[in-house]
Amino acid sequence: MKRIASLLFLSVLVFSVMYNLMHTTTPITNSKESAILNPLTDNIDSFLPLDKSVRVAIYNEPNTTLPDYATGLGMKFSNEISSLITNFEDAGFDVTTLTVHDIADHKLKTADYDVFILADNYPRENITDYVKEFWLGGGGVLAFNAAIGYLVYNGILFPGETGDDGYGAIWDEETWSDHIISERHPVTKEYQENNTVNEHTQDEKEFFNGQFIVDNSILGPYTTILANQTSGNELASIIAIENVELGGRIVTMAANTSSISSDITPIIHDSLEWLCPKPKGRVLFDLAHDAYYGVDPWDDQVISLAPRYQEWRNILVNHTFLFDKLWPSAEGNLTTENLEKYDMLITVLPDINFTASEVTQVTDWVNNGGNLLVLGDKYTFTTEQQNLNFLMKEYHIEYNTTHSTSGTVNDLRLHPLTENITEIAPAGPGIVNIQSPAEPIAVTDTGEIVVAAEEYGNGRVVYISDINIFDYLRIVEYVNQEFALNIANWLTSNNADILIFSDGGGVFFDPDWNYYKSPVARAITSLGIRYHLTFKNSYFNLSLNLYQYDLIVIDSNYYNIVSSYSTEVIDYLEEGGKLAIRSWVMSSNKSLWSYIGIAPNGTTITSGPPDVYLWDTDHPIFTTPNTYGDTVISETNEIFGTDYAFIKPLENATALAGVTVSEEEFAAAITINEDETVIANSFSITQYLSDTDNSTYDDGFEIWMNEIAYLLKPTIDHPADLEMEA
Repeated sequence: MKRIASLLFLSVLVFSVMYNLMHTTTPITNSKESAILNPLTDNIDSFLPLDKSVRVAIYNEPNTTLPDYATGLGMKFSNEISSLITNFEDAGFDVTTLTVHDIADHKLKTADYDVFILADNYPRENITDYVKEFWLGGGGVLAFNAAIGYLVYNGILFPGETGDDGYGAIWDEETWSDHIISERHPVTKEYQENNTVNEHTQDEKEFFNGQFIVDNSILGPYTTILANQTSGNELASIIAIENVELGGRIVTMAANTSSISSDITPIIHDSLEWLCPKPKGRVLFDLAHDAYYGVDPWDDQVISLAPRYQEWRNILVNHTFLFDKLWPSAEGNLTTENLEKYDMLITVLPDINFTASEVTQVTDWVNNGGNLLVLGDKYTFTTEQQNLNFLMKEYHIEYNTTHSTSGTVNDLRLHPLTENITEIAPAGPGIVNIQSPAEPIAVTDTGEIVVAAEEYGNGRVVYISDINIFDYLRIVEYVNQEFALNIANWLTSNNADILIFSDGGGVFFDPDWNYYKSPVARAITSLGIRYHLTFKNSYFNLSLNLYQYDLIVIDSNYYNIVSSYSTEVIDYLEEGGKLAIRSWVMSSNKSLWSYIGIAPNGTTITSGPPDVYLWDTDHPIFTTPNTYGDTVISETNEIFGTDYAFIKPLENATALAGVTVSEEEFAAAITINEDETVIANSFSITQYLSDTDNSTYDDGFEIWMNEIAYLLKPTIDHPADLEMEA
């Protein structure tokens, strides 16, 4: 049973239409034929994935005897999942139970399930690694009661420390009932601090030494204690963990799963929503053809050299990509059914050849929008290189099987794959031979190609002639890490709806600022929209000229991108594009500002972010899909150099918010043009990381999401044209 977003989406559209009928005489139009969502023909369930059905897998283990690694003599396991199943299905979640045999058969994948639940039990001994693999790949984990012991034992709560489940030290059992909320969070958003959450009594229920985890685990900075048995954190009952370096989100909860109270129900449901990944793309790593290198130690069941790519996988997951492995299966390996769930396939120097059927299915998948990354090596790997050339026979690239390069890679061509790097650091690459329309990406000083790319049909392919470039020794090289992210970014953004330019985070926030987790990027993935990310001026312009987008988002806090490319942006808007923009420089580029309906007066605020007051509180950018619950947006932390530029709307635009309580000239902060194709922010929206409206989400994230959703709303003639699912 799935929760359908159609009714909510209909209400969004009706409200947007009615609002515009009341506030403007300009009809809502979308002149770009490459088209965003059409409510008559497209699956509008995915437009607001905040309301999509979270796919839940529950571990069904009727054998409640303790596994060998359970250390507590008094420990008791249960398999109390029937109430959970009923509760989740009644709420519209998509629920599946998985047995030990299902998980041993590698059915627990992030492409099929968003959240995995352990209900007061441990995985059996033969599947502990496969459960961890799901979490390492970006899947969310909800662990009830004693299941925290598995997280401790397998190094998930205490990375690098395995072999002890922590019973009696990190967690224990005791008779108690109610939770006391200690912190507001998306998991506890239905409650306020110090609220009591009643539970049905049970003989013994776990508690967690949350303070010990905070003080002693490297995950301490990423751990939030949400509720306690008493007022102290030593008896924690609900903990949320978001490890920014490794794996998916985790919630561990002491709760009665045999009789679920109405008080705890919203916390459990909100846990599922928070744990659900919102990825930029989904990656599949091919183990089925005996890849030369694997990812994790347990991959040695099917390949000989593992692990080599753990750090590569972890970097991708940390940058909002999900990662699964294709294990060998008698039911088929590179099949259309397996491939269609993913955006990107990685295959590495395979010792087992592909079947003709697999080659056809991979080629068709790429032609229809799939994306392929192939890692080969020196010509001496004759069999493996021939296998790859067989896979790639329909493209215009092949690996050289007669000699390798002896040159230095010092020539990177202008391409989205080379943004922010001037070199790469392979170990000892082979050579790639290409024909048009394939392109050279990295070339040696002797003119030999070591990296090439091709756009084939609706898909893309990247070929690298070195299997070591992303191994655990070389991925730590900055240029190789950036190159790996550029590849994943480009391969998962074919047919992207949005082009993002985002800068300043690495300068003002943190040198390791993760642009894929910036407020604007999180807003877009939360809406389920494909995007391509840029953070250098020239590469933004490159992608703007190479590809078509329905919307460009400029979040400029450091570089003066608008001065460089204002003409190109105007040309894009003239052709029917849409724009959401924040630019710290507004004293120049008057042609663009007048075109989008604003006039700066040349003065700014640099002493800290000002309060931004909502002048039109009913406008959808403050209500849909996030209801902003205050009349002011505030921030106390000063991060960027320029916090606000004084502007006023011209006759072809309207101000929606400003830095004064009521509307005044040259005090606007958010404007929208009369065609409703451009929203301009003259305040540093990404800097507003506080939660002024007590929603449990940062204000900048909420406003960015509402602005983007409003600009990308479908064109409709009448609400009656919409088809609704019951």
